[in-house]
Amino acid sequence: MDGNGMGCRGFFVPVDSGYGSRSSAEAMTTGLEARVTRMMVETDCKQLVAMIHGNMKTDTTIDSIIHDIKLMASHVQCNCSSDSSACISCG
Repeated sequence: MDGNGMGCRGFFVPVDSGYGSRSSAEAMTTGLEARVTRMMVETDCKQLVAMIHGNMKTDTTIDSIIHDIKLMASHVQCNCSSDSSACISCG
């Protein structure tokens, strides 16, 4: 349980070579399959965060993964803190 009495689940996916984009998308997919409605997905890859938030041109090799992450993010409530610069689930 978290501090608000909500159940917490953690999902770990090994990092891939595409800015961590594939592993981030897999973690989000796992959460959605488990019917998670509030999600916090963070990464230490500033380029990936910038691409998702539209602050950096998307690398064409991962365009479809970025699109999938944004689509999945639209189906959950973001659970990141407002000052989190590493959050991608609020895309």
